[in-house]
Amino acid sequence: MITPIVIERDHFRGAVASYNNVAQLKGNPVRKTALGIVLALVLAAVPVALFSTTAVAGDAVALRVINGQYASQQTIDVYANGVEVVTALPISTAADITLPAGSTNISVCKSASAGVNGSGVCQNKPSPAQPTAQVGPTISTYVLVSGDNDVLTIGGGGPPQLDFNDLASTGLGEFRYTLHNATFVGTPLDVCIGGVKVVTGLAVGASITVDLTAQQGAPYAVFTSAAGCGSPSANVNFVAGTNFVQTALASNPSSAAGNQVLLVGEGTVPNNPDTAAFCKAIIGLAGVQPALKTLVGNVDPTSTQTIINTQPSVADMQAFYNDTLASLQAGDSTVPATIQPSWATSTAGLRKLLQTFQLAGYQLSNLPVDAVHEIVEGANGFKLPGVPPDQDVAAATAALTAFYSDTCAAAATPVTPTTPATPVPAAAHFTG
Repeated sequence: MITPIVIERDHFRGAVASYNNVAQLKGNPVRKTALGIVLALVLAAVPVALFSTTAVAGDAVALRVINGQYASQQTIDVYANGVEVVTALPISTAADITLPAGSTNISVCKSASAGVNGSGVCQNKPSPAQPTAQVGPTISTYVLVSGDNDVLTIGGGGPPQLDFNDLASTGLGEFRYTLHNATFVGTPLDVCIGGVKVVTGLAVGASITVDLTAQQGAPYAVFTSAAGCGSPSANVNFVAGTNFVQTALASNPSSAAGNQVLLVGEGTVPNNPDTAAFCKAIIGLAGVQPALKTLVGNVDPTSTQTIINTQPSVADMQAFYNDTLASLQAGDSTVPATIQPSWATSTAGLRKLLQTFQLAGYQLSNLPVDAVHEIVEGANGFKLPGVPPDQDVAAATAALTAFYSDTCAAAATPVTPTTPATPVPAAAHFTG
């Protein structure tokens, strides 16, 4: 049986903004308060624990290293260009690391070894003599591309297998499924999702990626190629804007090490720029902060059981999701081109929070306790200590604040009468 999802901890950098840091806005106090609420959560990207790393900044690569060996059953150390980057990795487990982009020499040693020499060759410890420290070839060389998210699967006595995970956005309402058939699995594989065969006969050592319509609770199975779909091994939430990655391992096909969920984003609704409508969409999001606080602010994140005892109902979680998504799509469909990049960056954290709710089946108790703790703190407006603001989010927040101040709030200001004797009716006008 294949375990469909492994939940891991990762952070969206950026803290909840202080109301005192929100730029002063033109217009009435209600509008100023409303935008302040929006900026406090939506535009500052609440830090949320995620399922796997998606990408890395700068000249680096996110790499999942999987110990998938099945013959020698060894705990391993991994070296990149002679530097130890993974220590004592047990069989059928994974480690997520970051490496510099470029040509990289990978050496894999048994954890009983004394490390590698200057040529990248694994060395035995001094007496008493250990069995050979080598696991597979001495050195395997790979070219790692900046910004990628890759999987390096080790096992079978051959070179580690490097597989690429697609981080491009999916279509609107679609998710991406990726299967890597590691070289030591030894047989072609089929995949059925929702009772439909979406992969047939994927050869050993090959990979495939398909985009499909998002489904909640879809029957899912990976199995040796055969007629029909057979019995599903699990029901999985395949969420729009995610890449569900399965690396099949012969050592333990049900190992969670072979599963990742990457949040890659999805296409948006068709855009017809309309400044007035977009201003209304910004105001529409003002209800997100209090709604989220009402929804999860009183959840007790001490343990999984306390979360179960205090979490909102699935129906209430779905209602929050539907209402918030409607507000986001209203903004997507009307945002002017000049402010669109800032709108996308500012709302990315909220979109990923919605994806997280879906991936968890609208039940917080399906998330790690520390993830729920962060969500609850964000809903209640607390900053995470030691987490600096994300500079891109801060810049986008400032740009969107300026847009609101100069355009939306200014447009709502009545025009002064031209003469005392002949009043001119109030009319909207734009200054930017």
